[in-house]
Amino acid sequence: MVHRYENTHVTWYDLLNPTIEEVREIITECNLPLNFASDMTTMTPRNEVLAAKGALKVTFDYPIVKRTDITHPHEIKFIATKSALVTVRFEDIDAIHSYAKQFEVDSMLSNKRKLTGNILFALLISYLYDS
Repeated sequence: MVHRYENTHVTWYDLLNPTIEEVREIITECNLPLNFASDMTTMTPRNEVLAAKGALKVTFDYPIVKRTDITHPHEIKFIATKSALVTVRFEDIDAIHSYAKQFEVDSMLSNKRKLTGNILFALLISYLYDS
């Protein structure tokens, strides 16, 4: 499932359990390097950072601290470019939903702030860290 959140200067694509077709669509729409698509439909056993063609891909495990029913960390993949942020996840993450609501409200109220995919990536990481 793909959710699109738009601001004046950046679009955030949040993919939850993406299909191959959805990954192809986002890779094409965002003009991302093809090698970034290799593991976007499955979880990977390692954290990694890749950079190519003006894009940065970061994969890491997000620890679950406040819930006892989940014993493993959530994997999140981030792909940041100048005009887009793509997040790929395989499970619902409450903090992502919460940030998406905040992002939508901020986008409607103040379009003066010039965001890029890289700035949005840093803001989302900070939000995840604090939640």
